[in-house]
Amino acid sequence: MGTAFVQGRMSGTDFEEQFIRFWKLYRDNHVSTSTKVDKLFTDVDAFCGDPELWEEGDLDEDALRAEVARYLQKWQDRQ
Repeated sequence: MGTAFVQGRMSGTDFEEQFIRFWKLYRDNHVSTSTKVDKLFTDVDAFCGDPELWEEGDLDEDALRAEVARYLQKWQDRQ
């Protein structure tokens, strides 16, 4: 999912929806997430796919893509 988004094969809105669904599964099953996943959740939560609704501090699709790419790089470096 993250790789598809970073590579431009998925929209920011689609990534947001899938990520939130994934995160809720963990939450609802009482599975703790890592600090990195929690940071990514914060970034996804700050994403606004509609430029007319943007507020200060919101991330556009390019900014979210950059954050997801950083997350994936850190994840790969850990492997």
